[in-house]
Formats: sequence, C-alpha cells, structure tokens
Amino acid sequence: MGFALTFKGSTFSLQITGSGKMKKIFGIGFSIFMMLSVFLITSVVAGPVIFDNGLPDYLNGYASDIHTTSKVADDFILLEGSNTIADIHWWGIYGTAATNTPPDIDDFTIRFYITNPDTGEPAADYLEEILVGNNVNREGTGEFISKVHDYEVFSYWVDIDPLVLDADTQYWLTIINDTTSDSDDYWFWATSSYETGNGLWRYADEPWQGTNSEFAFQLTAVPEPSTLLLLGTGLIGLAGFRRKLRN
Repeated sequence: MGFALTFKGSTFSLQITGSGKMKKIFGIGFSIFMMLSVFLITSVVAGPVIFDNGLPDYLNGYASDIHTTSKVADDFILLEGSNTIADIHWWGIYGTAATNTPPDIDDFTIRFYITNPDTGEPAADYLEEILVGNNVNREGTGEFISKVHDYEVFSYWVDIDPLVLDADTQYWLTIINDTTSDSDDYWFWATSSYETGNGLWRYADEPWQGTNSEFAFQLTAVPEPSTLLLLGTGLIGLAGFRRKLRN
C-alpha cells in the first residue's frame, strides 16, 4: 500500500493505493487521528487573558466561605475590545487551625458588582451571579502556604457564558465557596503576588474592611479567531481526504 499527501489552498487530500480492505482500515485510523488531533489542539488553546490580578504569592489567604459567613471582593477594569469574559481562573486554600484537607465537593458562587459611587465599594446588589457549584476544575499546585500546617494552594477555572461588561469601568468580583459539607475546613481566597492593593473583606453584614492585598485571579476572553480557523482547516482537510479515499 502507498499514499501521497497533496495540498491545495487550505485543503489537503490523501491518495491511497492498495487493496480496498487496507484502504478502509487506513482510512478509519486516519480519520480518528485527525479528529483527535483537532480536539487536542483546540482544547489546550485558551482564550487570551484580558485581566490579570496576579498569581498566588503563597503567603496568605482570606476566608470567603458561607461556612464562615465572610467573603472577599476585588476590583478590575477591562479595556475596550477586551471586555467579554468567557473564563475565570482563581486560586485558594482549605483549612482551619486543626486540619487542611479539601472537601470532596465544592460549591462556588461567583458574583459581579458595579461600584457604589458614594462608597467606592461593591454595590449592595450584584450585577451578575454565576452558580458554579461543583462544576469547577480544581487542581493542586503542589505549592504550600506554611502557617500552623502546610496548606496546599489549589487552582480553579470555569468556563462561563460570555459576559460583556462596559470597558474602562470599575467592577468588583466576589468568589464564595460553601464548605458546610466539610465541618473541619473553610475556604480561603489566596492573596496575589501583587503586594499591595484594594481587595476587601467583610464578615456577615458588617462594613467592608480593606486588606491592603490583592487576590489571585485572571479573566480570559473567548479563544482567538486563529483557533477557530485551525479547527475549520482540519475539518476541511479531513473532508478532502475522505473524498479522495472514496475515489
């Protein structure tokens, strides 16, 4: 059996010579290979970061958990042309003075707020709420914050329906977990490598308190058009191959 690969524009085709059975076997294998290749390439290419509030500094974290009736807020501003959020990344830890084990199930809620012009803090009512629950990607970083215990820092990310916000406008992000299913541990939003900032923390309904810290998170946009072009090119090429194979 032999074959020749030819290109024409953005389409490629493969001419196979040999028995019908061998052509069929090769065609099935090649089709599977093409589909897996396109899937793997497009799945690992994330959208561009449109706001970067820094990676974790592995030094501290603030409780943002229904279990502790406390929450954290941090602000961000998006630029014109980069003001559609499609993915959120953040970092955090679990623990108390006694233990530091993550629960089997997370229950995250993400909220976006506009700024109260009178206080410069998040408005009383949220603009957008995303009930993430346990539908979040969680991965241990292998890095630790050393306090009473060595608390491992976890990274999280979730895709959301594209959220368009006004450019050049201050917004606030809150990320709250609910670890009441784990009586031993609370969730803390990890502080950022940006050493000083205007992140806020509050207990229950008490006034917001300044933390002089930033909190680790990134906002990303939809994938670049080149990624979609890659997918289209792969599918067109696969179609061209199948036409040649049938001949």
